[in-house]
Amino acid sequence: YFQFPIDDRRMSGMLTPSFGYSSTNGSSLLVPVYWNMAPNYDMTITPAWYSNRGTQLNTENRYLFESNRGQVDLSYIDDQEFDDTRWFQQWRHSADLPFNIDAGFLLAETSDEDFFKDFGSVAPEYNDTRHLERYLRFGRNEALWQSELIWQDYQTLDENSNINNRPYNSLPRFSLDAEPEY
Repeated sequence: YFQFPIDDRRMSGMLTPSFGYSSTNGSSLLVPVYWNMAPNYDMTITPAWYSNRGTQLNTENRYLFESNRGQVDLSYIDDQEFDDTRWFQQWRHSADLPFNIDAGFLLAETSDEDFFKDFGSVAPEYNDTRHLERYLRFGRNEALWQSELIWQDYQTLDENSNINNRPYNSLPRFSLDAEPEY
């Protein structure tokens, strides 16, 4: 076999495949492939085959720069069981800006409320989630005060849920916390 790189750097290649069976998806085979594109960004591509649903493509893309870092996760399947296209996308980014300001955003969306029930391995952190958060925030922390400006909303996965049980959107919200010295 061949192995590149030949030193201690991360290597690209196929990771351990997984096999499974469930009553809804049937037999399944997931074959993750790790691609080390550069020292500061990489990608894991995971084609998945489900006997009852078809072929799904999942990617995890990570990047790291001097003052920016983030991850983009994508999943797509033409679901034979639903006879519809189903998907999940998430982009999480954070940055260190001038004047000691930190910024970040999160965009998480899915095609339907059952996506995480059917494909729990795609984004396990959302398997028990009823609302997907989306936000854009700017913050600054100093010795005596902290401030934050945030725009925030949610995708409610169960559209039949009572409107009183849904989280509030923050469009926008500004907070300033101070601890004066005595």
